[in-house]
Amino acid sequence: MYLFFDTETGGLTPDFSLLTLSAIVTDKDFNIVRVHDFDPGLYVAVKHLNYVTHPRAMAVNKIDLAHNNEHGFSVQETAELFEAFVKEGAAATGCRRLTPAGHNVPFDMRFMQHWVMKPDKWDTYFTYHFFDTCASARLFAAANKLPGGCSLDNLRKVFGIDTGTAHNAENDNLATIAIAKELVALVNQPGVSAPDSAKR
Repeated sequence: MYLFFDTETGGLTPDFSLLTLSAIVTDKDFNIVRVHDFDPGLYVAVKHLNYVTHPRAMAVNKIDLAHNNEHGFSVQETAELFEAFVKEGAAATGCRRLTPAGHNVPFDMRFMQHWVMKPDKWDTYFTYHFFDTCASARLFAAANKLPGGCSLDNLRKVFGIDTGTAHNAENDNLATIAIAKELVALVNQPGVSAPDSAKR
């Protein structure tokens, strides 16, 4: 089972602040699994004593830091919320460890492991391999099965997915789950199958 996650950040490297995160559990078919009372999943605005941000990043995500200060959770509280959510998600799906999933997973994972859950603890809750819609879409694009690039904005347009304003962690996470379903549907189209040697 999967834990799809997405972040909005103050810049491109983890020395910039983590500002928001979304985490959503799904089953093997990418259907959302309800965890506790979270709908569709965990969404957290993160507050910092001192924000480290880049103007270009803030122009993209349009996050109001005053809102984070008023309604957000501290880094420690965010870490505790995330761990509790992951534990309940694993229990709800009957899995010992969840598979990390998202769009450009390595980017978000770097921020998550820096700010929210250190790598040693991460490895107790998550599998080593992950599912990445960006990498999957890049393969389809290389095979001329998808027009344009593998950006989330492009894939939203290609598949006609509207989950709300882009560059919002929860909206982007929901879009990624919908894209995952569309990519699997592409694989399952008639005439697309594994080589005979792989079926033996």
